[in-house]
Amino acid sequence: MEVAADTLNISTRSADATADATPVAALIDELRHDDVSLRIHAIQELPRIAKAIGEERTRTELLPFVLETIDDEDEVLLALAGQLDERFLPYVGGKDYLSAMLEPLEQLAQVEETVVRERAVESILSLARCCEPGEHWFLDAFYPLLKRLAEGDWFTSRISATALFATTYAGLVASETDARAELRSLFLSLAKDDTPMVRRAAASHLAEFAAALEPVHVSGFLLKLFAELAEDDQDSVRLLVVENAEKIVSLLPETDRPTLFALVLRLAADKSWRVRYLVADRLSTIKPDGMVGIFCRLLRDGEAEVRTAAALKLADVVRAASSEATVQELVPVMKELVHDANQHVRTAVAGSILALAPIMGRSHTLQVLFPLVLILLKDDCPDVRLGVISNLDQLSAVVGIERLVSDLLPAIVELAEDRNWRVRLAIIQHMASLAKQLGRQYFDLDRKLGLLCVAWLTDAVYAVREAAIKNLAELVRLFGASWAIEQAIPCVQRIFETSTSYLYRITALQAMGELATVLDPGTNEKYLLPLLVQKASSDPVPNVRLVTAKTLMRLAPYISKQARMTQLRPALEAHSSASDAETDVDVAYQADKALVHLSAMDQETP
Repeated sequence: MEVAADTLNISTRSADATADATPVAALIDELRHDDVSLRIHAIQELPRIAKAIGEERTRTELLPFVLETIDDEDEVLLALAGQLDERFLPYVGGKDYLSAMLEPLEQLAQVEETVVRERAVESILSLARCCEPGEHWFLDAFYPLLKRLAEGDWFTSRISATALFATTYAGLVASETDARAELRSLFLSLAKDDTPMVRRAAASHLAEFAAALEPVHVSGFLLKLFAELAEDDQDSVRLLVVENAEKIVSLLPETDRPTLFALVLRLAADKSWRVRYLVADRLSTIKPDGMVGIFCRLLRDGEAEVRTAAALKLADVVRAASSEATVQELVPVMKELVHDANQHVRTAVAGSILALAPIMGRSHTLQVLFPLVLILLKDDCPDVRLGVISNLDQLSAVVGIERLVSDLLPAIVELAEDRNWRVRLAIIQHMASLAKQLGRQYFDLDRKLGLLCVAWLTDAVYAVREAAIKNLAELVRLFGASWAIEQAIPCVQRIFETSTSYLYRITALQAMGELATVLDPGTNEKYLLPLLVQKASSDPVPNVRLVTAKTLMRLAPYISKQARMTQLRPALEAHSSASDAETDVDVAYQADKALVHLSAMDQETP
């Protein structure tokens, strides 16, 4: 049907419509334009065209005309599929004319491009949601559409059909037994389709369709379907079966679950490592009979990827099994895994083994986990050591601080000086948590942990120094100003005064700025401000003076107004652009910026 702007006379019913006639005519011409972007634009304006020509002509002229674009560019088809959803329904006259929209969507659901098909299916489903379950549209419109797609010659048509079964089946009246039986038969045939892509689509929508079935059909039909797909020769299909297993188990009555569990057991020994990998990942949610035995086999799998996936789920399986025998069965396997030849497996074990502590309790943790944790802490791979460090809080909460100090603290101290900077960084990030448990006495400078907290300020890696600064402030927050005055501040001052590296002096200044935020004004004025205004401001290195200006600006809110006026402001003015004393333009700029900030503060403070 040729419908161009000159033949599609736009009848108007209002002044507004008359005003819109010319632009709408241009849009209609754009539908056949050579420029793809213009055709897309016209498709996006379909509601405007439809509104201008009316509901009847939209059904009888516009949509048939649009059907001619089915062989068009994929981008145009995608835009069209997106337009023909429930939002367009009012422009064809509402639900009474729903079929007028389903015809183009049916064609779009059969095209080769996946994203176009998927968008067309989404639009069909959105139209179905506009209908109440039991309305005649499901039997008169959606059921015939689904049947045509499911029996189509092209596999693309059959793929799209699989996504429509659940909604269509649920929308049919329960008394329409023949139609429902036909849908069950069609779905089963798609699960046996010659084309793997169709079987994959059926497997991916299996649980969704199963949820729509009547209880009387769930067991027989569903188990038959699950078994059919679980034996598929394509591992991509079997993977989707595993993904759907948890939902399907929940739909089955208790008496029928052992049959499905037997199928899962076979999948756990599947010839494809990808299937075994997914079983290892999902086993704790499926919870089959004999789960721990299956899990132990997966932990000993020949493929490292499968062992890794299983190791990551250690805590989930133990929690799901919740029996004393589980621990006894898993212990020998865990002892093997900490010595696994593959570092990714050991890393997975390190990241999950400590999560077992709260589940296993103090006794089993001390007997079983402690020796394994010590082995992992000494592993050559830094990622393994990191995995343990990141979860130490779960261990200490179970075994108590005494055992943590006596058995693990030496290993933690050793890791704090690890050659790998990421390990040192991880230790720093967990130091505050450790401090809460150990108390101040372990962090004074006559103890190793206290010395380490200061030593990290002069680490060769900036990320470590930055973390050390934050850690120091956190310790002050925990232990109070007295610890800062007696332990932290003297060390920071000593680093600034004795270090020959300007980078370490900058770190000391940044530490002072951070400490100021957790100390009272009196402490800041007595212990931090003098060094900044008397020594740091006159440092020979411009970078240090620049950071000094930044630190003074940061210190300003945490000292009294009098101290700002008498000490901080003069120090900044000496290095401002108005002063001849400062030769570096960047330092002068930063000092000027700090002075502006200071003036704003003074105006706000009475």
